[in-house]
Amino acid sequence: MLFMRSTILLLLLPLSLSFSPPPSFLPPRPSSTSLSVDSNYLIGGAVGLLGLGAGIGVVAFTEKQGERTVQRGGLSENTVTNLSGMFMEDVEVSSVNDVGGLVERLEEALKEAGGEVEDLSEEEIRRKQEEADDGW
Repeated sequence: MLFMRSTILLLLLPLSLSFSPPPSFLPPRPSSTSLSVDSNYLIGGAVGLLGLGAGIGVVAFTEKQGERTVQRGGLSENTVTNLSGMFMEDVEVSSVNDVGGLVERLEEALKEAGGEVEDLSEEEIRRKQEEADDGW
C-alpha cells in the first residue's frame, strides 16, 4: 500500500512541477510604454513637409507672376480668354470679337453660293430665341 502511494506521488510529481500560478499572483506589468521614434521617420517626415511647402510655393509664385503679367498688359483680353478655356472641355471659347460682322460675312457667303437668307423681324427673332431657350 505504501508502495502504491509513493508510485502515485511520483506519477503526479511532474504535473505539480508544471503548475503555474493564477494570473492574480503574477507581478503587475508597467502601464507606461516608452515611445521610441526612429530617426528615419523624422527625416522622412521633414522631407515630406519640405516637399509640400515647395509645391505650394511654386504654385503661389506662378499665380503671382501671371497676375503681374496681366497687370502690365503683357496679354490681351482675347489671349487671356483663350488660355483660360484651353484645357476646359465643357466651355466653348469664342475667338470672334465681333459676332455681328461674322454673321454678315456668313450671310454674304451664303448668298454668293446661291443660298437663301431670310430676313426676320425683331418679333420673329425674339420668338425663335424663346423657342431655342431650354432654361440653361
